[in-house]
Amino acid sequence: MKLAVASVLAVALTASYAPTAVAEGNGAGGQGGEQLAELFQPETPTDEGFEALRAELPDDFDSETLDQLIAPTVDLPVGVDAPSGYATVLPELGDEISLSGGSLEGSSDVVITAVGSSTTSVTDGVAVSDSADGSGLKAMAHTTSGGGQIAFLIEGERSAPEATFAVSTSSDTRWEKQSDGGLKLIDALGNPLVTINKPWAIDANGQQIATHFETGDGYFKQVVDTEGAAFPIVADPSAWWYAKKATLCLANIAAFGSIAAKAASVGTKIAKRLKAAKSGTKLYEAYQAWKKMGGSNADRAKALWSTLKEFAKEVKNVGFAKARHKVEQKGSKYKYGMIVLFGAAGVVADVLGVKDCIALVKGREV
Repeated sequence: MKLAVASVLAVALTASYAPTAVAEGNGAGGQGGEQLAELFQPETPTDEGFEALRAELPDDFDSETLDQLIAPTVDLPVGVDAPSGYATVLPELGDEISLSGGSLEGSSDVVITAVGSSTTSVTDGVAVSDSADGSGLKAMAHTTSGGGQIAFLIEGERSAPEATFAVSTSSDTRWEKQSDGGLKLIDALGNPLVTINKPWAIDANGQQIATHFETGDGYFKQVVDTEGAAFPIVADPSAWWYAKKATLCLANIAAFGSIAAKAASVGTKIAKRLKAAKSGTKLYEAYQAWKKMGGSNADRAKALWSTLKEFAKEVKNVGFAKARHKVEQKGSKYKYGMIVLFGAAGVVADVLGVKDCIALVKGREV
């Protein structure tokens, strides 16, 4: 059984951020320099996505675990012509269930299609679909702050325990498997276009059950181990786009405000955490780089902040593969700043609270 889903714009399993001023990049439709974050981040996320899925489940389905995994729905403001790569677009009625959008700014769309469903309703940022062949496999796609999320339902033993997602791009791509079971889609230049988060599946008793991805040329498949599970089962392949995550990072930075007044406190906290690292670890390497940045801890915090902003901008401009090199070429403080970011991402996220930026660095949600 194959399920249908088109292009996913950055899936995140977190609540959305409030609109934030980000005057970066040129949007489509004459919106250059506009506050891009506002184009896809309304102030209040809603629960429509979870409620749409919940409506397909029996009353006795234990949804407590599921509730923690379904992200709040974020609907694109009405009438906004968002730049390519930033808006999550839902399908039309009758079309295959889908989410679509750009991958890297200036490039063509990546389209992920799970064949076999037909959209029966689209409302408030949520699309719901029934299986076209009546096998019992159903799907729900909804928009999130990071882009979109897809969940499919395995109703019983006669339902197919898997969903196959075709992936179409205008350039050559390859899959890169991640240590946690997730995937990255890499283009010919080495740029990661899409991250598919670690898969999950929940049975009717609220228990997480075994599931994994399989990949091939132009597709990936989520396979669920249904043996001994209580039906129905909800499973989810979630994904997020790097271009959109870079813009969310810039929104994080704008929301943080000026680093100047906070530099001393931030620098002290980061230095304290890094200093406790054990020799031979990435944190220890980050601490050595931190010291090589020179100046006081406050000076280093300012330099690290500048490094983070430059990296996010370059990911948008030239892609992930070239961004690190371009930033490192700006000077020694940037070079050592990148070592700190990549070696101590968790510390930086905890101290600065810029989790979308750290997800951008690590290639997964944190």
